[in-house]
Amino acid sequence: LLKTSQTEFPIASGDEIIGLLTRNALLHGLAEHGTGGYVNGSMNREFTTADPEESLEELANALMSGSLDCLLVMENDLLIGMVTRENLSELLVIRQITASKAS
Repeated sequence: LLKTSQTEFPIASGDEIIGLLTRNALLHGLAEHGTGGYVNGSMNREFTTADPEESLEELANALMSGSLDCLLVMENDLLIGMVTRENLSELLVIRQITASKAS
C-alpha cells in the first residue's frame, strides 16, 4: 500500500477473481478490524469487467459516466489487466503532450 500509487487491488482465489479491494476499503477495514481483519470482509464482490477487444473510448465512457474507478480486463475468465480512471487520465494527458510536441 505504501510502496505504490495503485488504489485498486484485484483479489484472487487461485485463478478466479473474487473481488476488488480499494485503498479506501483497506484503510476502513484496518481502522474497523485492525491487522487481524480479513480481506473478504472489506473487498467488493461486485466489480465490473471489460473485454480486451473493447476500445479505449468504450472503457473511458464506462469509467467517466458512472461511479466506477476501475475495470478489470478479463479474457476467458482470467485477469489480464486493469484500466483505472487515473490510468486513463494519464494516457489522455500523455497523448495531448505528444500531439502538441508533434505539431
